[in-house]
Amino acid sequence: MMLPERFAHTVRTVEDAPAIITPTQTYSFAALHHRATQTAAALAEQGIGPGHRVAIRMTRGFDFLACMVGVMLSGAAYTPLDAHLPTPYIATILTQLSPDLTVIEPGIPAIGNGPTCLFDDLASDRPFQAIPPQKDAPAYIIFTSGSTGIPKGVVISHGALSHFTDWCLTEFRPYARKPLLNVANFSFDQSVLDIVMLLAAGSPMVCLPGAPTIMDIVGAMNRHAVAFVSTVPSTFSILLSAGAILRRFPLDHLECVVLGGAAFPESTRHQLFDWKPSLDVYNLYGPTEATVYCLFQKVTVETRSPHPTVALGVPFPEMHAHLIDRDDSLLTNAPADGELVLEGPQLMTEYHGSPQATQTATTVTTPELRNRRVYRTGDMVHRDAHGTLFFAGRGDDTVKTRGYRVSLLSLEHAAHAVPGVLEASAIAIPDPAVENRLVLCVTMIPKTDISTHTISEHLKNALPSYMLPKDILTFDALPKNTSGKIDKKRLIRHAMKDTQ
Repeated sequence: MMLPERFAHTVRTVEDAPAIITPTQTYSFAALHHRATQTAAALAEQGIGPGHRVAIRMTRGFDFLACMVGVMLSGAAYTPLDAHLPTPYIATILTQLSPDLTVIEPGIPAIGNGPTCLFDDLASDRPFQAIPPQKDAPAYIIFTSGSTGIPKGVVISHGALSHFTDWCLTEFRPYARKPLLNVANFSFDQSVLDIVMLLAAGSPMVCLPGAPTIMDIVGAMNRHAVAFVSTVPSTFSILLSAGAILRRFPLDHLECVVLGGAAFPESTRHQLFDWKPSLDVYNLYGPTEATVYCLFQKVTVETRSPHPTVALGVPFPEMHAHLIDRDDSLLTNAPADGELVLEGPQLMTEYHGSPQATQTATTVTTPELRNRRVYRTGDMVHRDAHGTLFFAGRGDDTVKTRGYRVSLLSLEHAAHAVPGVLEASAIAIPDPAVENRLVLCVTMIPKTDISTHTISEHLKNALPSYMLPKDILTFDALPKNTSGKIDKKRLIRHAMKDTQ
């Protein structure tokens, strides 16, 4: 059953129950379905249907979600865009996507010459019958910069989305119809988990517009008795280090924390269970190209990782995780270290309009995987003797300095092991004298008496001298991008000014 069909079933089951909770209003599932159907009917009147692409540039909230669902009901594919992204970035995406229609709201300027309309104008009361989606038809196209910095449109089919939905409904069944908090912007694919739980599991979504602060997030969770939250690990690292907030807002209704989108430090796992030993905690892994997530590890109080980060775990049913070496040879032994190659029904259809990039990402030369539907993640992974996978860094996170190859992730791992360090991000600044100058950017746990000299001494005891950073910079908070990940480009710009 595809997601639009599951949503129809949810509406029939709990039509008057709360669906979307914003700071100013609560909307029922019936209201969401009605507005989405109006949108789909209006789109059909404009000739939008299967095979078309609709970009949505709106503020996160009821209208954005109603538009998304309406596009799916029409048979078209949607592309969610954060209304507050820089105009040149949006323009690049729209040029690549060439949407048949871009939907905006008042106050959001139109960009480019493509067809554009206000969401308020997409409201037809003509009878409309939702178009059942085909398995291979695109459900959405989400743009990701990946490691190249150039936006690529990842095309995810209804079949891939349905497979992910089935896993969510099975694994997260205890939290169905319980309130969840949406943290990720809709332009970030981590939000797809929230949308699936809303539409298919009937879980009311607490939706905060804009860029909510930690206080906004915790206040909303407490006020609306949130039981389920999915976010990046750094959100909880910061939250758990601010004891005063949790004393004010104990979050007694919180049952499940899902962390993904970045490495999950062991230190954060300790903090979570010290705070709430009864929590259900998941570490999920997956690139956008594999429909949000495809590996999982249910983390417990007893879980102990021999690595600085929590295990990525094992693949979803019907998904497969292969390791290959630098020569594309398949590694079948355990333990083993290599690049992670994914296989299975959740993989993307293509990069929209980029056949060369698609071919590069989906081609391996090893005979065992040739002519099979695979995706090269670029992530380096360790597989232990039990078959459990651990993140070991990006294939492209290695830099050269003074003739040595250095993994920036290894430096970050060593910094995270220093008592008192909350966040750590290693960057490389081009320097003709040494090829690249290593800089470590850190934030400290509040009220911790630790200096950069102390961090440096710890690192000297943990790493070879060629891996030590030339400079250690401290921040109140490391800058984040719209997906909640550390913004290394901003750190590099800051460091180039601060260390000249």
